[in-house]
Amino acid sequence: IGIRTSNSEGTLVSKEYKFKYFLKGEKRGYTDQQVFIVSCGVSDYTGDALDLTYSDVDASEILKTFKEISSRLYCRGNIHTYLLNSEQLNDTVLPSKNNILNVLNEIQKTARPEDMLIIYLSGHGVNLDGPAGDFYFLTNEASSRDINLYYDKAYRDSTTISGDTLIDFINNISASKQFLIIDACHSGKIVDNTSGAKSLNSETQRVLEIMKDKTGMYILTGSEAKAKSYESSIYRHSLLTYSIIEQIARSETGKGISQNCIDVQELIDKSILRTVDISNSLNAVQYP
Repeated sequence: IGIRTSNSEGTLVSKEYKFKYFLKGEKRGYTDQQVFIVSCGVSDYTGDALDLTYSDVDASEILKTFKEISSRLYCRGNIHTYLLNSEQLNDTVLPSKNNILNVLNEIQKTARPEDMLIIYLSGHGVNLDGPAGDFYFLTNEASSRDINLYYDKAYRDSTTISGDTLIDFINNISASKQFLIIDACHSGKIVDNTSGAKSLNSETQRVLEIMKDKTGMYILTGSEAKAKSYESSIYRHSLLTYSIIEQIARSETGKGISQNCIDVQELIDKSILRTVDISNSLNAVQYP
């Protein structure tokens, strides 16, 4: 919309003031596109050895945050959300291996190339070497801190989702705009594997953009392949998740990333810097 003011004779005319106006739920012409948001957090594992404090909260807050930002761009009926965390009372939405893969299977059936997919995973991860070499996200069936147990294929297959499996499922989803966030220890391994760069130093390649035509897939991981991710009672979140939520919240006030939409690369860059700053203030080392 453009506005100019003038006197009654039309001899004095101001410069034109332009601004954009969007009908709620019909912004930027995305009315026919869909977004699928899958948020999974595992705080309560089998037994007590692996239990975390904030993964459930992280998954809930990330889902809420991305749902809100999506409402700027997508019609409400085209925003599809899936929350799987330990707080759920229904067994079908607990963060188990089958439930997570079932959700991805469901999305495969309905997603189209013009759609967007956001997947967030929060919990424990392990990085295995040798023939089983890969990143493995521990689902709620896992019970042990003994990494040697995860080299047993039968145990590993029943308690984890491998990075290769996760990427295979995602690649079978037609949505060509994809954003994968894994907030777990050792999760940088999935970047190395996906890029085919297992021999590269993970410090030089943490965030991967895989271009598909003119759209792409972004991966943000909580740590390097052989490093830890942290959660904090001060921030009541994991450090990376807090940083993501904070950067999106700052966009509401014009102090962070762009207000009208989320630039994924900008969000990644700012979240990494904020995570590093927070970890340093806590005398820890975390580099997403």
